Amino acid sequence: MKTNTRTRRGLQGNWLLAGVGMVVLVIAAALWLNQGAAPAKAAGVATVAVTRGDVSATVYGSGMIEAEQALDVGFQTGGSVVEVLVSEGDVVTVGQALARLDTRQLEIQVTNAEAGSISAGPSDPGPAG
Repeated sequence: MKTNTRTRRGLQGNWLLAGVGMVVLVIAAALWLNQGAAPAKAAGVATVAVTRGDVSATVYGSGMIEAEQALDVGFQTGGSVVEVLVSEGDVVTVGQALARLDTRQLEIQVTNAEAGSISAGPSDPGPAG
């Protein structure tokens, strides 16, 4: 019986060796067949040599631009603006005139008030005391 056991182990070893040999042959054949094939190129891809140069880009956008600081400016009296004395973005100082109003109506009112005070005469000082 001892010879029978050795024979089975010998046959199993031979089959294992034959299987490994077949795998090695298949891999070698695949590599040999693949050597002659040209490398595959990607469809529609162009390549160029690397060069140095400037990169220019144009960016378009839309939106609202708002000032970082804003101030509403008003006048003490009403009227029409006849002249703007500063431009957008100018640096201004406290007390600097920014615009001039049409003062013709105010001048007429002053003239009428002066004429009215003259025609009224001197004011009555009241009873002498």
